[in-house]
Amino acid sequence: MATNTQGLPVFIGLSTPGPLPNYISLISSSYRGSTNFLRWLAGNLQLYQDGIACLNQFDQAFYLLTAVGPQLDILGAIVGQNRTVSFQPRFGISPMLDDTTYRLLLRAVIQRNHWDGRTVSLWTGWNSLFPSSRLLISDHQDMSVGIAVGLTASTIVQDLILNGYVIPRPQGVLYQITIQAGGWNASGEWNTFEYGSVNPGS
Repeated sequence: MATNTQGLPVFIGLSTPGPLPNYISLISSSYRGSTNFLRWLAGNLQLYQDGIACLNQFDQAFYLLTAVGPQLDILGAIVGQNRTVSFQPRFGISPMLDDTTYRLLLRAVIQRNHWDGRTVSLWTGWNSLFPSSRLLISDHQDMSVGIAVGLTASTIVQDLILNGYVIPRPQGVLYQITIQAGGWNASGEWNTFEYGSVNPGS
């Protein structure tokens, strides 16, 4: 929503800062001194101005990258992903996700819902979520796939990956996911790993 120099919303088709001053300015000179009339008119117009201001906030309030709290929960209901995950994260972290992690999960779910089943598409979706990471995919040709992840992320994000919430998976295919939490070294080699797997029935 655009704003003027006073920080007030700019309404399409009306002069800034909104319908109230715009319509009050249209009152003829013979009535501009009528205090009661102007108050009555302003009181009625204020309802419309408040409504327009509210509607102008919808795009930002329900935009996935800026939504918070209840608005983010509503987007989750639309996408089909609850804020509370179905596993217990490590180190006693609550399974009810904070806004930042939940927003990342919702983005992953949207990408999963639009995935076309091709391996190459996994990299596209992954890089949009974790641009400073690496993802290696090895199809074993036996209904199992090895996935090596080079990633610096919180333990809850790692747990989401290991529990099958982030990387799209064809039904019946076993993913063996390996995470190097500290990222990859300059030579592209791995040093330390954290192991996890996602079962076909999960």
